[in-house]
Order: sequence, then C-alpha cells, then structure tokens
Amino acid sequence: MDGTAVAGSDYTALDNEQVIFDPGESSATFTVPIFYNAAAAAAGINPDFEIILSDPINASIGFGTANTTIIESDGDITSVTTDPIQDVSAGQTSGGVIQSGGVEVVLSGGTASGTVVSSGGVLELLSGAHLAGTTTIEPGGTEEIGSGYILNVSAGHINGGVVILSGGEEVVSSGGTASGTVVSSGGVLKLLSGGHLSGTTTINPGGMEEISSGYTLNVSAGQTGSGILVLSRGILDVLSAGVASGAIVKGRTEIISSGGTDDGAQIHGGTQLDYGSASGITIVSGAQWVESGGTAIGTTVSGLQSVGGSGFGGIAISAQIYRGGTQYVSSGGTAKATTTHSGGTEIVGAHGVASGTQISSGVQLVSGLASGTTLFAGSQVVESGGTAVGTVVSGGAEIVDAHGNAVDTAIAGGGTAIVSSAACTASPPGRPIPER
Repeated sequence: MDGTAVAGSDYTALDNEQVIFDPGESSATFTVPIFYNAAAAAAGINPDFEIILSDPINASIGFGTANTTIIESDGDITSVTTDPIQDVSAGQTSGGVIQSGGVEVVLSGGTASGTVVSSGGVLELLSGAHLAGTTTIEPGGTEEIGSGYILNVSAGHINGGVVILSGGEEVVSSGGTASGTVVSSGGVLKLLSGGHLSGTTTINPGGMEEISSGYTLNVSAGQTGSGILVLSRGILDVLSAGVASGAIVKGRTEIISSGGTDDGAQIHGGTQLDYGSASGITIVSGAQWVESGGTAIGTTVSGLQSVGGSGFGGIAISAQIYRGGTQYVSSGGTAKATTTHSGGTEIVGAHGVASGTQISSGVQLVSGLASGTTLFAGSQVVESGGTAVGTVVSGGAEIVDAHGNAVDTAIAGGGTAIVSSAACTASPPGRPIPER
C-alpha cells in the first residue's frame, strides 16, 4: 500500500500474492520489485510503503503489517529497511517479544499481555488500549503513550524507555519510578507525591512535566528543566548551576537557589523565591520574592514583586508594573529602571532603594530612597522619612508629605510638585518647587 512511495514508480504492487509455508516452516520469502526514483532522491525523500499480510489459511498472523523504506542516494538505491507493525484491535490480546525494528500498536479495546520490548522495538498504546501482566521495556526499547492513553506507574514499578506522544499521559504515583522518559510536544508526565524519576527525563518543546501535591523536583547542576508545571503543594527547586526554562507555577512554590537560573517562568497564584537569577518572569497573580543574593531581570508584574527584606542584596532590574501589580522594595532591596504603567504601584520601603524609575502612569510611594525618577503621568509620593533625589516631573505630580525630603527636583511643562508643611525640599537655582 502506498505511503510516500507510489506503486509503479517506486515499487511493484503485489495484489493477491500467495505466500506458501510448507509443513514445519516458520518463515517464507517473497519479492517486491523496487525502482530508483531520481526525483525523490533529488528532493531528499526516502519513499516508503506498507506490506500487509491478510487472510491466513490454517495459520495465524503475528505481525501482519510492515513499513518498508527505500534509501536512495548517489544515483542508486543504497538500502531497503522493513520494520514489522502489528495492530492489536478491540477484543484481541497480544503477547511475546517485540524485536528490533518491530512496532506493536494497541488500539482501543486491544490488550498487550506480558509484552517484552527489546532494544529497537516499539510498543505504542492508544486511547482505550489495555495492558495485562508485566510489560518489560528492555534497554533501548520504547513504549509510546499515544493520544488519550494514561499510563499509571504505581508503587514498586519502574517504567523505562517511555515516549509520551501528543495527548498521552504518564502518571507516576507514590513508590513508582519513571526512568529515561521522553515527553513529546503535547504529552504530559505527571509526578505525584512519593513518585520518583531516574535517568534523564527529556521534555521536548511543547511537552509538559506536572509537579503535583507533595512532590519536589530538583533541577541540579548541569541540568535543564523545561516545560514544567508546578501545581498546588508541588515544589520546583532549581539548585546551583541548574536551569529551569518556561516553568508555570500554580498555587505553590518555585525556589531558585543561589547559582540557579530560571528563564521565562509564569507565576499563576504561586510563589517564586529567587536567591539566584530569574529573567523574563511573568507574574500573572501570586508573587516573586527576590531575596538576598537574588537578581530578577525584566519581570512583568500584575501580582507582587517583593525585593529584599530577608537580607541585603536582592536586585530587580527593568521590571514592568501593570494594573493590579505592585513592586515592593524593602530594606536592603534595590530596584533599577522600573517602569510603572496605569494602575501599577512601586513602593520603596524604609531603607529600600529605587533608581531610574519611569512612571508612565501609576504611583511611586517613597519611604526609602528614590533617585532619578521620571514622571510622565501619575504621581510620586514622598512619605515621612523618605527621600527623592533628582526627580524629573514632566507630567503628573510629585507630592512631598510632612517630614519627606525632595532634593533637586526638576519641573518641566505640565508637571506639578505639591509640598506639605514641614516637608524638606532643596532645588538648584532656576528650578523652584512651588508650595501649595
């Protein structure tokens, strides 16, 4: 049957060909003529077609389908490969060994019982398929989890050589182990409390690794964790020299340890604790805590970004604060080049430092030190004990409360400074601050 190969151009189709086994024989040979296809070779295509066996008499068919590929180069056919494929349909049960190059596909209602997958063999399970007995995936063998199939790995079981295809799921329960799993685009590997991973887990682009209640996933030195979803009570811990990319944190915690890196995480109601390096993080809801020794670059904030507080040295650079979002710079924390948009707030607490903030709209509340702030709209409120140095007011208003300090404020056209009684202000000649 044609695949990319076409009967008559690439091979000769054998319709109603009989293959006869003499008594006691377990194998027989027949020939399919094949032809070199210059156009396919020029396009880099290796034509393939299927050989299908059917209607056995006084016998049964094991692998009834084989995929044949014609390898062409340098003006000639260099090789031909034939990989057997067996479909296990509703009501059928298969067992035995899948050898190298063999493929067994278990369809809805079909059962694979006691199957052994040798190196180079493939067992594919589709939605509605069943497993019975003990399935053994030998080193180099592959168990493919197809669309709609959920593979449960329970206590005492070790599942290796698994490839999770689009729409497939593997669930690793307490005491179970997933070894050397590959998650393809659209596939999901779910890790429950007490589940284990061994070997190298590969999450391909578009694949997902879900960390559920009670499970802690450690991304260690030299490892990269990608496509990770952290659910309620799950924990993602990125250790020194580990890298997490594109994690989604819902309702629980990601910890970026000193020396660890996270790029592009999305925080949806969860918490990210940053003691290492975080870049391109999006806080939809929930919080990012940039702790002592931590650096966050380019965070988009619609929830909370807290900088400093538990020590000195937390730094946030180029954060974007949007409606409903707050950046809180507490004692020991530093925020550089923050931009607040409409509905966003930057709070500079006592002993916190903000430099180069741009207020497109929104509010900056200063109880610590703010230097080089530029107001285009919105307001800067210098509260009691706070100091603002070198603010440029192009629009909006600088409001200096009682016992607040404003130094070297510059008022451009359309800007306003409002200074309360007992506030302390200083400005260079020619740049007065009006008192109202």
